[in-house]
Amino acid sequence: MIDHVWPLVQQEKPTFVLLDCDAVPDIEYTALDSLAQLDQQLQANGTSLVLVALNPEVLPIVRRSNWGATLEDGRLYPTLQEAVEALRPLADRGDGS
Repeated sequence: MIDHVWPLVQQEKPTFVLLDCDAVPDIEYTALDSLAQLDQQLQANGTSLVLVALNPEVLPIVRRSNWGATLEDGRLYPTLQEAVEALRPLADRGDGS
């Protein structure tokens, strides 16, 4: 995943990267680890990773993980529309925090 996202992030320098997880039926440790690595790399670049539309079975698994605990600061949204509406004013200001 990092190999696909990172070149775009370096080119566009977004404030946020929204990952629509609606089609993710399950998640395992290696996927969580990959997301945590991507999140660290994005944060080092000034970009926040936001997870959107997590499956009800996946959400508690993510939240229980060490990395998932860091997502409670406005980086989890139930729908893509809600995420865009909430984050657009911050992105327009260039405020990724």
